[in-house]
Amino acid sequence: MTRDVCFCGWRGEMADREPIYAGDGEWGLLCPTCGHLDRLIGWPASARHWTLTEAARRRDRLTEAQDSSLL
Repeated sequence: MTRDVCFCGWRGEMADREPIYAGDGEWGLLCPTCGHLDRLIGWPASARHWTLTEAARRRDRLTEAQDSSLL
């Protein structure tokens, strides 16, 4: 897993960011602290796809856990 440091100082795994549609058919990852959008420009398509898929999986798992705690 790729680690990242945002401009704001946030540190963590790229897949811990929020996957966001950036327009024009592109997706990016949103910093959970400041909202900076990293479009993963320059990444190979396979690495970009895997990272975005993993970020979506983690988001869904977190959402399910939060929903379960409300029951």
